[in-house]
Amino acid sequence: MSDKIKNKVELFFSKYDKLTFSKGTVILRADQPAPGIFYIKKGLIKQYVISDRGDVLTINIFRPGSFFLMMWAINNTPNTFFFETLENTEVFRSPLKDTREFIKTNPDVLYELTSRILSGLNGIIKRLQFFAFDDADTKLLALFSYLARTYGQKSDNQYSINLPFTHKDISTWIGTSRETV
Repeated sequence: MSDKIKNKVELFFSKYDKLTFSKGTVILRADQPAPGIFYIKKGLIKQYVISDRGDVLTINIFRPGSFFLMMWAINNTPNTFFFETLENTEVFRSPLKDTREFIKTNPDVLYELTSRILSGLNGIIKRLQFFAFDDADTKLLALFSYLARTYGQKSDNQYSINLPFTHKDISTWIGTSRETV
């Protein structure tokens, strides 16, 4: 996101509620109505679903500069996901009506949002391919490659991925058991 757009987005969201959450806080449950649109200033937020059997599948990890519940904001799609902080997190929460108006009147922000959504959709399509066609080892390698590209810090010919992931977190991302990971 360019500095110009980032500043515009942060200026908009800074007019609204600033909320802080400690690591491991579920800030929205699948069965709760959406209280507004969230913008992440600091921290990481995991989006996931829980099956009827209790299996967890990680859908996405939002990082600073992301805003979420946009399916609801744009399409009125009810929230069916859980959102949990992976570290101490700071967000702003804006009302739906104001956020819609902001996006409609700022085509540069809408373009950036659309670009990010399409990038995320591409990632989900790739994950579907791995789920359908590949074994656990390939899924794990693909996850590490994605995490390095998206969250990694490159030094020489190595990447360092500084995410607070456990074996269980990794298993919920690739759809396997913790023991398999």
